[in-house]
Amino acid sequence: MSGSQPGPIVLLGSGETAPSMQKVYHHVFSLLEERPRVAILETPAGFEPNSAEVAAAIGRYLRKRLQNFQPQVVTVPARRATGSHSTNDRELLAPLYAANVMLTGPGSPTYAVRHLRGSVCWDVMRIGHRLGRTLFLSSAATVAIGHLALPVYEIYKVGMDLHWQPGLDLLADFGLMLTVIPHWNNRSGGQSLDTRRCYMGRERFERLRAMLPSQLDLTVLGIDENTAAVLLPASGQCQVLGQGAVTLLRGEDQEVFPPGSSFALSRLGPWAPPAAGQGLDAAVWRDVEQRMSQAMQAQEEDVVPSDEVREWLRQRAAARDAKDWSRSDQLRDRIQACGWIVQDTAQGQKLERG
Repeated sequence: MSGSQPGPIVLLGSGETAPSMQKVYHHVFSLLEERPRVAILETPAGFEPNSAEVAAAIGRYLRKRLQNFQPQVVTVPARRATGSHSTNDRELLAPLYAANVMLTGPGSPTYAVRHLRGSVCWDVMRIGHRLGRTLFLSSAATVAIGHLALPVYEIYKVGMDLHWQPGLDLLADFGLMLTVIPHWNNRSGGQSLDTRRCYMGRERFERLRAMLPSQLDLTVLGIDENTAAVLLPASGQCQVLGQGAVTLLRGEDQEVFPPGSSFALSRLGPWAPPAAGQGLDAAVWRDVEQRMSQAMQAQEEDVVPSDEVREWLRQRAAARDAKDWSRSDQLRDRIQACGWIVQDTAQGQKLERG
């Protein structure tokens, strides 16, 4: 989908694969004018040995829970700025160009910032969003897109002194200066440890808040777990969906919006949607726009599986004959990542477009 309006931005406090989040995905997919084509980006968890499985689990959730939409789901293993699996590898990023939903989430906020800032991947995501694509961000990714990012791992796990780090500042071109805090009401620490405010605890978070630059017109956006703040540039509204609330902190003022409510995006600050291309390099914009147009055309024409997919299908048949179910599942997931669904029938394997 390409439009004159920027697409929705979904900020999820947690629970990208929780059963209760099915209604949130349903709402977001219902906003699309076409079949969901979801590209799941691994970057925030790219330092984890199981980052591929983290992304694959989200894909399995979408295919199972949102099957009425028949989502086409592809994972994008862009894990770091340099080397293999680079966020600057255009061939690796190809699924992003064809996606109408770009989704990323779990991992480390500061790692995500470090490996997305200035990258081709981040250019594609920003420009794609301006052209009408939906950005679906959860957990660590919501922190990373703020003006300032909370270094959760560094403070909570490593024990570094309280501090903030620069974020990706996604919404600066929209007139907003946000610091996003997911897991706002987290209680995983039980009675013995306060883990609210994204594991910082309320007292420690207040000290962090006091460290925010007072000269900035900055808003803290707190999102409860299993809750989504859906920013809708077309209407200038933010919808609160899911089980919890959204909290806005501006100076000494605090507002809490319960589930099912909505509020004007101007409550977040001087909201002003940018003109097309504003704040983005013109040559990069033209390149990404052209690649997206070509990818969409190829998407419509791509009805025959590639030689690579057919080879994986052959290997999967051999694995099933050998009762190597683990290998069979791995190959099935690899085929699905390329946009094809494997159906096991009495007549053998059958491929359907995902």
